[in-house]
Amino acid sequence: MKHGCLELVEGEQELFPGIEVWLSSGHTQAHQMVYISDSQQALLYCGDVVPTSSHVKLPWVMGYDLNPLLLIQEKAKYLDKATSKKTYLFFEHDPYCDVATFAKNGADFAVIDRFHLS
Repeated sequence: MKHGCLELVEGEQELFPGIEVWLSSGHTQAHQMVYISDSQQALLYCGDVVPTSSHVKLPWVMGYDLNPLLLIQEKAKYLDKATSKKTYLFFEHDPYCDVATFAKNGADFAVIDRFHLS
């Protein structure tokens, strides 16, 4: 920080045009997701909020999430926000699916297409 190599950010904000960080505290306190977008499509790096394509469904959470009820609320908020344009979800921990498209499915969400990049 002394030499301008690291800049700490707090909360949600746009870092650069089209690159935002979104804050979640349901998995761990101050967990950030990265949302990259242009005028037509976006990529959401889900981190541990949505670690695999199976976790797109709201009630699916990991056993070690610190606050699972808050995580479900946050996941609903961010997935709903991401449906404003075609958004690809990038998963941190899915061994079979690196990226997926998704859509609102009633009060929940569902994966539409899965992609494995290897």
